Amino acid sequence: MNRIIKFRGKRVSNNQWVYGDLVQRSITYISTKEKSFYEYEIDQDTVGQFTGLVDKNGKEIFEGDIVSFYPDEFWKQYRSVVVYKEERCRFELKCGDKFMHNVLHNHLSMVDVVVIGNIFDDKQLLKGGDNE
Repeated sequence: MNRIIKFRGKRVSNNQWVYGDLVQRSITYISTKEKSFYEYEIDQDTVGQFTGLVDKNGKEIFEGDIVSFYPDEFWKQYRSVVVYKEERCRFELKCGDKFMHNVLHNHLSMVDVVVIGNIFDDKQLLKGGDNE
């Protein structure tokens, strides 16, 4: 299995994103292998896992990302949040109160998916339109 398993989270000390392995003790850390091994204390509410997928521009898609896509040429643009659905054991897109079950995994090649932000830094991107 060649899956890339990594996480991201915002550092407690400076609110900057850090990427790496998740370490959970009494405090949540992200462990990185940049330059040297180091653990950063993370706000555990900001932790998101890499989906293993990239958008049309090659940007990695993480849990908590806001993506924009057109399901086909006749549909309008949607903005959705990437969420992990435990009962289905997979990442899905949540658009308002609805889940778009097959977009990320079954139709990624047919959909113009672009990461436009995340729910921690860019929540305003979900306001208005088809997302409410």
